[in-house]
Amino acid sequence: MARFHVGLLAIGLAAAASAAHGLELRGPAKQCALAADFAIADGKNLAPELKGFLGQFSGWWGDKLYHTLVISNVAADGAVTVHYAHDRYGPWDLDAPWCGRVPATIAGSVLTLTVGGQRTVATYRLADPDTLHGVLKRGGRTTLGVFMREK
Repeated sequence: MARFHVGLLAIGLAAAASAAHGLELRGPAKQCALAADFAIADGKNLAPELKGFLGQFSGWWGDKLYHTLVISNVAADGAVTVHYAHDRYGPWDLDAPWCGRVPATIAGSVLTLTVGGQRTVATYRLADPDTLHGVLKRGGRTTLGVFMREK
């Protein structure tokens, strides 16, 4: 019972932090614990191919795993600040929803990030201004995904 209350408190704090910075987190990203001053950069000094990655995108890896990606900053050198979140999916041993900041870079027109060390690698390309196409490589499997910009 104490764990349940701690879990509710953590969810409540994450929601309060989200409200403080005006970003409505959706899907599995609702559990992200973001700083009160968190914001998505305006990208005004970025090349259009980099600026298009900024924002929150949600969708499915292979119609199996619901996923949200929050890209808050892209540096001119391609370094990216990104929060990766997913729901639970038992067949992949993902027993609980998860959200965390993960290492990411953009090279050319491809955003690449790693989750869990090198165990999972995801790449994303802008298909149009509001759609990312992704490829997830995990445990010898390749799964495709389509992710739409949250507005």
